[in-house]
Amino acid sequence: MREKSGFTLVEVMVATAVLFLFIGGISVVVDASMRVVGTARAKYIGATFAQKKIELARNLPYDDVGTVGGIPPGLLPQQESIQVGALNYDVRVTVYYVDDPYDGVAPTDLLPVDYKRVKVAVTWDGPFASNSPLELWTDISPKGVETLAGAGTLSLQVFDSLGAPVVGADVLIVNDQVTPAVNLSTLSDSSGRVLLPGALACVECYEVTVSKDGFTTDRTYGTDEVDIPNKPHISVIEGEVSEASFAIDKTSTIHYKTVRTAEYNYAPINSVQMHVYGSKLIGTTALGEPVYAYDQMIVTQPPNGEIYVGNMAWDQYTVEIPLGSAVEEAGTSPLVPFALSPGQELTFYMVVAAS
Repeated sequence: MREKSGFTLVEVMVATAVLFLFIGGISVVVDASMRVVGTARAKYIGATFAQKKIELARNLPYDDVGTVGGIPPGLLPQQESIQVGALNYDVRVTVYYVDDPYDGVAPTDLLPVDYKRVKVAVTWDGPFASNSPLELWTDISPKGVETLAGAGTLSLQVFDSLGAPVVGADVLIVNDQVTPAVNLSTLSDSSGRVLLPGALACVECYEVTVSKDGFTTDRTYGTDEVDIPNKPHISVIEGEVSEASFAIDKTSTIHYKTVRTAEYNYAPINSVQMHVYGSKLIGTTALGEPVYAYDQMIVTQPPNGEIYVGNMAWDQYTVEIPLGSAVEEAGTSPLVPFALSPGQELTFYMVVAAS
């Protein structure tokens, strides 16, 4: 009898497994290579956009080196979106004056506009999204002596409830009383400060709003909102530094619950109206009456006589039953006024009885 040669089933399975492992290894290498090439290409395109903005700034007349609606004003757009294939690029330009310490710094240096710094930050999303901004910057000096004719310096400080600086706060500055108009969005630095030399001089014209994700908001007010604001829109005087400070911190939540008295086993009661106001003032009326930063009417909701109110600022709060209500206050927990801390979730009970 002749012997028949061939592969057993086990040998075929082992060979197939080895083949799949080999193919899988090649796939991993190919995928990694494609990611490296794709990421490098995305960065190259982003760098090209940034370099074009830098070259554009270098070729502009010095007086035009600035952003549209920014401080200093100029011809460069603050933000631009560009799509290349499946990648969406976000190009942001920031221009600001640099106060060189060679001749002193503000407020000692009354002309803190030695030269301009142009910074371009590019981010992108898509298949090879950026993990951090790609940034380029350049300094541009005037041909003559520094001047600040008709302008001053806007200095803003952002801190929290403990007086510590807030880094990366969103600072929006709007002024439609000057030409060109200002509509600038920027971030507070590592010391919680925004320093803007070259702000055009005007009276109570710079509207400033300071915020941050998960934080409260602080801002200036006009006389069209409050008769006598405690923090009016900011004035800038030629050749001087205008200082203003803003306080923000983590938002809090109050869980209000309205219940009946002990004889009703503190059962929930719905549709109870309460007047809630804080102690922080944003100004006064023409008659000298206080205008509170928080002053609201709230109503507890069915089925459990409760309501959650979020985005609250740290403060001392008072809760009252309005005159003429069908119920009257019989007690509260905690006692009013009560303190609300940053980032706190507090439950407030209002015990009511028939009036």
